[in-house]
Amino acid sequence: MTGRPPWRGALVLTGVSLLLLATLWGLAGEHGWRTDRVLWIGFGAFLALMTVVRPWWFWEHHKAKWLRDLVGDEVTALLYLALAGLMVWVGLFTGWTFGR
Repeated sequence: MTGRPPWRGALVLTGVSLLLLATLWGLAGEHGWRTDRVLWIGFGAFLALMTVVRPWWFWEHHKAKWLRDLVGDEVTALLYLALAGLMVWVGLFTGWTFGR
């Protein structure tokens, strides 16, 4: 443990996620892209990047820590990267949407 309070990491992760969401939403509207496609791809890319970089507020989050304790760091990273790849695939090749 790094000595940082757990709520601080959750707050940083929430802030970064909201900033990413707002940025992707704005770019989609500005360029005429389908918003749901951009969100799938953007969140998948974000998850992959955070898995590779492993900032403390992401990798030490209590949910990530729980999974890391359960299956280990390498398997957790592989699961996160597989989920990220699935999200990008959904954004590129399916008609799944957020909402209606």
